[in-house]
Amino acid sequence: MKRPAVLVLCALVLAFLAAEIGLRLSGVVNLPIYRADRDYGYIPIADQHGAWRNKNRWMHNGLSMQTAEPFRDGGVLLIGDSIVNGGNQTDQPQRLGPQLSAQIDQTVWPISAGSWGLLNELAWLHDNPDVVRRVDGFVFILNGGDFGDPSIWRSNDPNYPAHKPISDVYFVLDRQILAKFRKLSPTPVTDRDWRREFSAFRRTTNKPILVVLYSGRPDFHDDIEKYAPDFSEDALIVKADPRWKRASFRDQGHVDAAGTALLSEIVADRLEHAP
Repeated sequence: MKRPAVLVLCALVLAFLAAEIGLRLSGVVNLPIYRADRDYGYIPIADQHGAWRNKNRWMHNGLSMQTAEPFRDGGVLLIGDSIVNGGNQTDQPQRLGPQLSAQIDQTVWPISAGSWGLLNELAWLHDNPDVVRRVDGFVFILNGGDFGDPSIWRSNDPNYPAHKPISDVYFVLDRQILAKFRKLSPTPVTDRDWRREFSAFRRTTNKPILVVLYSGRPDFHDDIEKYAPDFSEDALIVKADPRWKRASFRDQGHVDAAGTALLSEIVADRLEHAP
């Protein structure tokens, strides 16, 4: 091998190693690890914690709930998708579960995964009857995209890694660039009916259920209110609250920390005035 080629190769190796070390020190790949589940698709594995970019803390207890507290009797089970989860951009105290807990002065047990739909959530509840029996009530956070087929596990989706990456450089390259050119396996059509399954869940418990029908930014038009009759007195339409006009967002569909605090305030008011 000629000397210039060797120098180029050495330079590339050194650049790769420097990038690898830099990414590991930055914490940019410090993300939750997921496991597949045949019933509810996927979920963060239990008993893990970290801090994305060494700043935004995340944690999951022994039941994969977004809290460091071991599960115990009582409290409210908060279940949903990325609105509950908060994502990498949100520090643990700013997520919906801790915010709501502070508002109602009661333990909130958040269980969520990005892109979960109502059928994913109902499957998790069906598989965890002990949790259903031991909590005092339930809060579902649902948006207009949550009423279709359940989300499924895709092994080639870097948003839900199944293990710590061998190379942080490759993981970031794959997540930011390569995955955009890769087709994900389609969601299979099922014969499951969320109305039937929600009614079945409601019949299994005499505890209070609040269904929060969530909307994104005001310029994001949806017809989420059309689902309210399916939940009767259990439904809270967030955009019908005049306070929602001042909600702030980090993108079209997700509230930022201040918006999450406002959402928790609206939900807390409904819980505190529930019959």
